[in-house]
Amino acid sequence: MKKLFFILIAIAVLLPTMAEAQTQKKSKREIRAEKKAAEAALAKNAHDKALKALEENDWAFETKEVYNSQGKRLTLRNRPNVVGSSGKRLIANLAYGVDNDYVELIKDGPIKKIEKKQDKKGKWIYKFYVNHPFAAEVTVILDKNSNVASVTVSEGTTGVNASGVNSVPQTHHFNGFILPADESHHYNMIRVEN
Repeated sequence: MKKLFFILIAIAVLLPTMAEAQTQKKSKREIRAEKKAAEAALAKNAHDKALKALEENDWAFETKEVYNSQGKRLTLRNRPNVVGSSGKRLIANLAYGVDNDYVELIKDGPIKKIEKKQDKKGKWIYKFYVNHPFAAEVTVILDKNSNVASVTVSEGTTGVNASGVNSVPQTHHFNGFILPADESHHYNMIRVEN
């Protein structure tokens, strides 16, 4: 009888504790779900701002990674690495590589033509065709759910450089994010310099 009494007391004490533990687990799940929903809302807001900036042609792309044409990740130089457009001009200020073996791309030119489309996956693709002296095609691919983007700068797409000599096209691939131009400190720095 004493054993049964102790078992009943143990159940009476442990039952509320177990119920409370399950309530805490649910609240942790709810907290995670709320956090995930808040992050998704922030990403959607950033995407909408980036898309509006691209639409208004007043955007800046701040790069975090650079890849060569074979897909190998390269080292960014310690300086503002940004591509952007305000109005009818496109500015690129990018540098990557190590020691004395690096590429520096500082270009500024008028935009000749802009094309935009949305692919099957919902990503927005903008192509900016830039006249001399830059003479390049800049492709911006904006992710469908955030302001994460990739930019490809293809120089020498006209086949002839400013000197009239056939140029070999060079392609530069970058990953980063799109911001409205006025929110990008790096873009505003180079815009003032140029």
